[in-house]
Amino acid sequence: MRKLIVVLIITLCISFGDNLETTAAEEKTVYIMEVTTSPKKAAHYIKRHHPRMEVIETFDILLQAVAVKGTKEELEKLQQEPFIQATHQNQQYKALYEAVPNKEVFQNAYNPAQFNETKYTGKGIKIGIIDTGIDLEHEALKDNFQGGSDVVEYNDEPAETEEGFGQTIHGTHVAGIVGANGEIKGVAPESDIYAYRALGPNGFGTSVQVIAAMEKALEDGVDILNLSLGNTINVPDFPTSKAVNKATEHGVMVVVANGNDGPNDWTIGAPATAPTAISVGAYKHPMTEVSLWNERTKEKTAIFPMTGLEFWQKETTHYISETLNYTDLLLINETNKTELEDMETSNKMPRGIIIEAQLYEESFFANYDIPIAIVENADKLRQKERMFLHVKTETAKEDVAPFSSRGPVAMNWQMKPDLLAPGVQILSTIPGGYEMLNGTSMAAPHIAGALAILKEAQPTWTNEQIIGALKTTARKLADKRPIEQGAGLVQIDEAIHTSIIIHNPLLSFGKIHRFMDERIIELEIENIGDEAETFRFHMPKKEKGVTWHLPMNFTVGPNEKKTIPIQLKMNRTQIRDGIYEGYITLQNNNDTFELPYMYMLNETQQKKIDGFQIKEQPSTSEEDTYEFEFYATETLEKVDIFLFDTENYILEEKIANFDQLQIGKREGTFQLQNGEIILTNRFVFVFVIQLQDGEVVYETVDI
Repeated sequence: MRKLIVVLIITLCISFGDNLETTAAEEKTVYIMEVTTSPKKAAHYIKRHHPRMEVIETFDILLQAVAVKGTKEELEKLQQEPFIQATHQNQQYKALYEAVPNKEVFQNAYNPAQFNETKYTGKGIKIGIIDTGIDLEHEALKDNFQGGSDVVEYNDEPAETEEGFGQTIHGTHVAGIVGANGEIKGVAPESDIYAYRALGPNGFGTSVQVIAAMEKALEDGVDILNLSLGNTINVPDFPTSKAVNKATEHGVMVVVANGNDGPNDWTIGAPATAPTAISVGAYKHPMTEVSLWNERTKEKTAIFPMTGLEFWQKETTHYISETLNYTDLLLINETNKTELEDMETSNKMPRGIIIEAQLYEESFFANYDIPIAIVENADKLRQKERMFLHVKTETAKEDVAPFSSRGPVAMNWQMKPDLLAPGVQILSTIPGGYEMLNGTSMAAPHIAGALAILKEAQPTWTNEQIIGALKTTARKLADKRPIEQGAGLVQIDEAIHTSIIIHNPLLSFGKIHRFMDERIIELEIENIGDEAETFRFHMPKKEKGVTWHLPMNFTVGPNEKKTIPIQLKMNRTQIRDGIYEGYITLQNNNDTFELPYMYMLNETQQKKIDGFQIKEQPSTSEEDTYEFEFYATETLEKVDIFLFDTENYILEEKIANFDQLQIGKREGTFQLQNGEIILTNRFVFVFVIQLQDGEVVYETVDI
């Protein structure tokens, strides 16, 4: 059992507003139930024949479903009705961002207007933002705000949650990246912004709220939807992912943040996992970094200037101490920060102050005109009572942000993200002002704005052509893998003026199952120019057990679309386990296109079980059971589930077992034989998994 590692987190259903109410007898739970009949008819039937149930929402655009709330017994009775097709627990979603440490010093800020170097402004394009709401009176947003709704408190004013009530700023920041038109300008400053508040206090919401907001956006006729939200469940068929796919069928381009759980693989979460989602990773633009260099140890410690930028960027030698006996740089800790109250009356005023990020408070130094910097980890600065360190300033190269989630997607093995956009130190609107934030939440609205620019610039193009153009002309970052960057960093102007569109250029060949396997991807190349274009492939680097079959030369005529087969043959006995990825080079007379590809064999980092949740907690009755669900991300020979006590190292009892699991969702129930056990965080669920080749692996789930 010592080998067990925590690879999943139980996400218990959290609902907001009315969803937190409980009855005296038992807590009520919200489910989304897909139905075979009309959702409105189903809702009417439920109200008549299950009067204790509450119908929260009906979905008839993106899902054929109803959202209901009731006790365990009521839900069990409802599930027996023949029109109930599938049941999904109401998932929690959150805004995907983090605060930037040096909020007051904008020398490394990225202004969203930099992303759009064209003359186009997105004029008249409708962009729906599913988020925490918007500052309805913000000077840079109020003229572009054209409507929306609040599905948290159910009104027509999707305002941010106010201070003191779980204040939010996220939706306003996202909206500013898309279409601010004031002191700060967005990517598409003349686009029409429609805001839908689906994430309530502290930036949290549920599946029901997200899907309800998406349906209202489609009713309002939006052209583009931005979802800077997500969870950690890496499966492609959650209800929100299904809703994204359906919205695409309705002619809406849907942009989704890839997630902030990088840098490991397999960290993308729903709904970015949806096959038709334009999922976006975060690009880190080149920026000036300041660090303190220890000549003796050859180590550098990054610092983040808060005030006094000129002081911190001057390359000189400082000595640093945690006492006021020296007057150069003072390193603040929990103990000595109280001594600062005496600084102004002493002769020991330091020239500069460094403080650990977790101790920093903006109000703490409000009365001191001293250069201030913060440090994430001060341990390297505490090696001696008095240390001499040299200031270094350097420009860090562009990169994929380390927090940006990576693919691939479990179950369908799709490559994600699709594209990259700026997501580090993004300066945009917040209620009452402006601020920098980090996150794939900030990257996604850059793409939403880019789509609006292309839709304005090329009004005759289809959605598929617009998306294909962005992917075709994206710039590959050097030394970065396909599952880190997808097609690469979007270049709006190049996309507008391209004469070649490669549709679905991310070549995901999937997982190898047979000893001798063969995969073919039909690559569509469209020439929208007036002259014929001749193309040639460069054969990928030869690898043992892998054979590519590519046409050496082919021509695509003007205004012609041609399908080109990309064939990959693999000998499983000659290939090691793992993810294989790279780029296929395609050239014509004027351009070079780098097509990312990926395939895998028995990837060990991939979770075999995902999305495990306890659907119902037992009531006081001894007869009540726990209900649970999970997803098998690949075909499994056998799965046994045990309850393990981490304090006493005791395997308490076996709670369930499954044989011959196919890919997809599984449900079950269990009763604890030991009636004295109360499921707290001292317990974990242990999955003992036998793979098809006989290997046994272990995965655990926290409570």
